[in-house]
Amino acid sequence: MSLKELTFTVEFKDGTTATSPPLKVGKVIEITDITKDNFVPLGIPNCETKLQTTDLINITFRLKYFKAKEFGFRIENEQGDTIYEQRFLPDIIVTPNEEEPHQETYHNPAVYIIKWDGFDQYDIYNSRLMKGNFTVTVFATLLDDSEETDRKTIKWDKMIVDWMDVTINKQTKIIDVLLRLDLRDKGAVGLNPEKYDPDSKIYKQADWKKVPKSVINAEKKEPIKSRTKSFEQLKQLVFDGVNKYWSREVTIGKDTYTVNTIAIDSNSKCMDYLELRYCTNESPGRSGNPGSATINPYTWVANIAYQRVYYNVGYLYFPSGWKYRSDISAENNFKETAAHEMGHEILKAFGGATYSYEHKGTSTMSQKEKKGVEYKYPPKTKEIDLMKYYDFNEDEDDDSVFYNYYSRIKAAEEDILGMLWLIKTNIK
Repeated sequence: MSLKELTFTVEFKDGTTATSPPLKVGKVIEITDITKDNFVPLGIPNCETKLQTTDLINITFRLKYFKAKEFGFRIENEQGDTIYEQRFLPDIIVTPNEEEPHQETYHNPAVYIIKWDGFDQYDIYNSRLMKGNFTVTVFATLLDDSEETDRKTIKWDKMIVDWMDVTINKQTKIIDVLLRLDLRDKGAVGLNPEKYDPDSKIYKQADWKKVPKSVINAEKKEPIKSRTKSFEQLKQLVFDGVNKYWSREVTIGKDTYTVNTIAIDSNSKCMDYLELRYCTNESPGRSGNPGSATINPYTWVANIAYQRVYYNVGYLYFPSGWKYRSDISAENNFKETAAHEMGHEILKAFGGATYSYEHKGTSTMSQKEKKGVEYKYPPKTKEIDLMKYYDFNEDEDDDSVFYNYYSRIKAAEEDILGMLWLIKTNIK
């Protein structure tokens, strides 16, 4: 570091002046603090936590000894690429004797705080790129046109979860979310053919033979004897469901943002696995997803259960008897169910295990829906919360409940915001 020379000039009462010998001084500009905990871009709120967060990173520095006609700061990544840079002229002020404001010609020595929102030069925040070490440079152009700088290295901590990337564009008001899922093939049930048992010396009938002929004659449809959907096709339906039901408009501050969620299959930095199983000619499979274990002991017990989504199609046996479900109906049900089960991992990450397992207060921990008027499906013109359980009896008017059902259902705004909140990080 080169030393700057500082001199002092004193004027006496008789009009004469005296100048001190040059005095060597150290740093003219010095960064004193950048640490910021619980930083969330845009100040995205989380309805389930009282944690105080901030949408600004304060870069505190001290300008010493000399006046500066300009100062600013620059953020660079580990490759030396400039993420953001801004320069500041002196403040515009108004004095009591002036009618018009004027621009000061310099910054006085003092402590200054630069507030940065974490976005780059193009008003974009990309969580995938905002990781690791960054260099913060603060610079000041003095009145003699020399430039003084100070640098600090900061570390962008990892986000709360590693299975998601988020890109926020403040100009277009679009937020792109990438979710990495780990989908696994769990085969099919209800498609076993007739088989001879050598021990009992009898033939075990094919699974589709369990469907009564009277039901087949009434429905005029043959039972399914081989899969109508491959594992790859089921994966695509999962992606379609997640993309549809976890995308929507949200309000952040005074602005409306469009959130576009895209799900992909991955075996690295992904959510806990989710099995997909094809089911027909049986009782419909019950889907479930306790998700990954956390410090909450209940999640340890819940993880003993399967993490699976069933594609229930064709003839299915319900308590009221056999019913036939078409591929179109099965696809719609499967996409919604997959989006719901995947959503438990999101809810647990930002709201905790109880918030997730109790379906936002609409079920018990044992997955029984709560009863009462407040738990009924909303009227046919209202939105249906993807992650809630509803109190529904089969003798209710189906039209009033299921009117435009799949166009009304979606992840609630507070849950989308909770998902976005997961990009929270600490800066050290």
